Amino acid sequence: MIEIENLEEHLHQITQEEWRKLFNIISEIIETKDFGNYIDNAKIVSNTLQIIYDLNLPPIFNWSDWSFGREFLMSDNFDYTNLDKITLCKLITCIVRYNRFNEGYTLRCFENRTFEKILINLKKEIEKIE
Repeated sequence: MIEIENLEEHLHQITQEEWRKLFNIISEIIETKDFGNYIDNAKIVSNTLQIIYDLNLPPIFNWSDWSFGREFLMSDNFDYTNLDKITLCKLITCIVRYNRFNEGYTLRCFENRTFEKILINLKKEIEKIE
């Protein structure tokens, strides 16, 4: 994982081909109706998380004290469209880290389409800089 202060530079170093691996999976997430359960996740969940870790997207920061992010994730109707790429990556950190304390949380974020919204808006933000 990468320190939050180095994330902006890191994101610029990720190639279009590498981003494409992540962004091509969005349509599969959208089409998925059953993400499995917390013991046996659907392959789309593990594939997505693997790509996210391969790209080193979740930054290291004090996520447990980030009340702003917690508010986003607790709201089913939050509009992610105005968030910048750093904030979106921080939300990914919150989701995957919180899962360690609340098993199945990441899966719920797939089921309630939070992950989908984050990735769609991350794609929009990345396309702005290309």
